[in-house]
Amino acid sequence: WLGNYEIGDAATNFSIEYPDINLKLALGGMAPNAYDFIDQGYDIALHTRRIPDSLIRAKLIAQIEFVICATPGYLEKSPPITGPADLSQHKGLIQTNDPVWRLDHDGDLIKARIQNAFSSNTYSILHMAALKGLGVAILPLPLAKGDLEAGRLTRVLSDHVIEARPLFAAFAPGKIIPMKVRLFIDYLTDWFKDHPI
Repeated sequence: WLGNYEIGDAATNFSIEYPDINLKLALGGMAPNAYDFIDQGYDIALHTRRIPDSLIRAKLIAQIEFVICATPGYLEKSPPITGPADLSQHKGLIQTNDPVWRLDHDGDLIKARIQNAFSSNTYSILHMAALKGLGVAILPLPLAKGDLEAGRLTRVLSDHVIEARPLFAAFAPGKIIPMKVRLFIDYLTDWFKDHPI
């Protein structure tokens, strides 16, 4: 979702600070049901979507900025993108759980149409596909930032704002939150305040 490095960095530093807590970190795409992590034996799941499910609790820990981008090579051989309507002529790299591209331009919400040329439920795969020149992607800024700075990816429609996605820590309901769960959620909340994403 936002790149394995950020959560891996936070998790390993948590383990250094709390060596008595055994941490098992699994990275992957979003599960069909928000509560699947409980059935799989995990205490916490991180989600980049709102969780209406009453079977779990969730705490907002960060907001993630997104960008539209593609490789310079792809853009050179494709029609120019000067506005959202131009995206309909392009190959889209689509997050399967977030298929509609919503752009904000001066307060106007625009739902952009783009061909679904490649899709994945994991942003790291879409990032890889974008770097290979397969099309245009919406990616988390932390994931694309280094490639944008190095010129491997080019930002398009930079005057249009992509809605920031919330990052939630989901956990099982109950009156008493286990101490290890509370410590990890509080640690992540503080971590992302000091390391904005």
